[in-house]
Amino acid sequence: MVVGLILFYVIRVHRSPYGRLLIATGQNEPLARSLGKPTFHTKLVMFATGSAAMACSGDVWGDAPLHPAGGAGIGVTLAAMVGLVVGGAARSWGAVVGTLLVGVLFELVFMVWIPFPADWRKQALPVIREMLYGSTLILVLMTRPLGILGRMRRDKTVRRPGRG
Repeated sequence: MVVGLILFYVIRVHRSPYGRLLIATGQNEPLARSLGKPTFHTKLVMFATGSAAMACSGDVWGDAPLHPAGGAGIGVTLAAMVGLVVGGAARSWGAVVGTLLVGVLFELVFMVWIPFPADWRKQALPVIREMLYGSTLILVLMTRPLGILGRMRRDKTVRRPGRG
């Protein structure tokens, strides 16, 4: 539910004038500055917002290594990174699509359909999973560097005047 709310917020911001300012600042800062846009202030606000979000997630996951179950280890980080690259970092839906593909496909295939011996589950399976994540990352970056969804088209995300 939290991910859905964040995705809804990101899509709403993308379609707003502030979202266009963020994209302009990120893609061509000198041009945005020459048009009178406050690029330093925009970058400072986004840095502070991102830092606050990371602090909140650190607060939530900070004590996870102290618990016996573990928490967000290198496997979760690697899966999230590969999912973002596979889906496409430039699109709002890219992270969702990539994470679903990587998470669901890899985990479903490894845990359900491939009959690994029980003693492999703790030792060999995480290593094989990380090798497949790495090879998937290399393959996607070589063939589709912008991800499966590709480049974002601004004409689809920006509402034009006169159209509801």
